[in-house]
Amino acid sequence: MIPQISKLLSRIPINSLAVSTGFVKRSDFKIDPSDFVHSFFDLMSNSCFSLHSWALSLSVLLEDTVSTQAIQGKLSFRHAAFTKQLLRYCINLRPGSSLTNQPSFLDSFNNVYLGDSTCLALPKVLKDIYKGSHTKKGDAATARIQLLSDLKTDEKVHLEIGSFCDNDQAYSNQILKFSRPGDLVIRDLGYSTPSVFQKMSMLGIYFISRLMPNINL
Repeated sequence: MIPQISKLLSRIPINSLAVSTGFVKRSDFKIDPSDFVHSFFDLMSNSCFSLHSWALSLSVLLEDTVSTQAIQGKLSFRHAAFTKQLLRYCINLRPGSSLTNQPSFLDSFNNVYLGDSTCLALPKVLKDIYKGSHTKKGDAATARIQLLSDLKTDEKVHLEIGSFCDNDQAYSNQILKFSRPGDLVIRDLGYSTPSVFQKMSMLGIYFISRLMPNINL
């Protein structure tokens, strides 16, 4: 497994999360939740995604045979809560940006929102759900993760997962759902939309953005 992922997962009470979210309901469960998660990342690091390969990886960790049907049974909507809780723990355990010495000018704003996105390549089998760019090898599967954080509290205000085609500009107006008068919004050029800037200005929301060359002030 990738060392950084292994180190991060070691700090998370995966088995406790599995019990509290109903991922496992019996004390004599065959599929250990921790090994289940570790085997997934082992699978992804090898860029060979299939239920059969996942079952083989987990079988090695458990030293027991795991069928593809058993893996598929753990991928139901009933188990989505476990995945969401695991993601929440991972985000909160990331190396934080300590703001104990934050610039004094930030005190002028109620909240200071920093928004950005990043793209993540996925197995091609997911290309119909997470549409990516078209390459010489065919259509790719790519997820785009949107994250909005408050720099003053280091709180993760909103996280949303879409496809590569859900670009930043299309997401630009979503900031109006979270920001209020007296807040400061910092985002890069991809979110630059004049109509959204105008609404923010009218609402008393401050913003910092690079200026697109075809926009006049």
